[in-house]
Amino acid sequence: TQQVRLWVAELAPRVAVAEGAGLLARLTGVQLGASTFERIAVHLGTRLRAAEWQTAQRHHAGHPPPVERKPHRLYISVDGIFAPLREPWKQDGSRGPLTCRFGECKTAVVYEARTGPKGDAGVVWRAYTASFADSEQFGPLVATLAHRAGHHFARELVFLADGLAYNWTIAASQFPTALQIVDFQHTVAHLFEVAHAFFGAGTAPVGPWVEARKAELLEDRVAAVGVALGDLVPRTEEQRKLQTRELGFFAKNAERMRYGTFLKIGRAHV
Repeated sequence: TQQVRLWVAELAPRVAVAEGAGLLARLTGVQLGASTFERIAVHLGTRLRAAEWQTAQRHHAGHPPPVERKPHRLYISVDGIFAPLREPWKQDGSRGPLTCRFGECKTAVVYEARTGPKGDAGVVWRAYTASFADSEQFGPLVATLAHRAGHHFARELVFLADGLAYNWTIAASQFPTALQIVDFQHTVAHLFEVAHAFFGAGTAPVGPWVEARKAELLEDRVAAVGVALGDLVPRTEEQRKLQTRELGFFAKNAERMRYGTFLKIGRAHV
């Protein structure tokens, strides 16, 4: 029934297939096998994705969807996570052996911040999209989501991402007026990777070295971080390659790492 499909649509994104079928039975008394639950979920997800992609195509053809919000400050944040995938398969073996692999799921959240006396103080509203498609297809999905969220009305538009090049290609092509920021947590993760490689994970120097670099970043001193990275002495080829890569990462994204300035702007515009 339509009601059962609606229940599956609510549960499927939140829990694993077998758990979803059991949870549905406990909450509603409706008994579905795990394979039936999965089949309904896949069907619904396929239909929803097709509808979302059609909306994005109409948007880029000059027929945008309705605007749902008119925010003051809007954030667009993108990231990726590798997730396990299963190739098309049937239990009777008619489609060949079971084959699994990992693929990158590109994710985006568009959200409006709640203002407070010292800057952002929570989230008023948010919406998500995700896709295993390439960045050329993912960009229009993000742009359509942001359009619905009213990004053309936002006085401040912020694009947050890690350092991957395709993220900034999306930012430049879809949101050319947005302030680009490398997410601070991603930046700190790079610092920890360097500290663990050169000092050893769990050793005493790691914490102070990372904290010193974080303090420099919060003062807009990205060049000082580069100096500290350059002062490390590689003992192995792996350390040398990591040092070169990270020096490039911080140099290439220096303008996107002016965290002290970004914090001041955020507080000043509350």
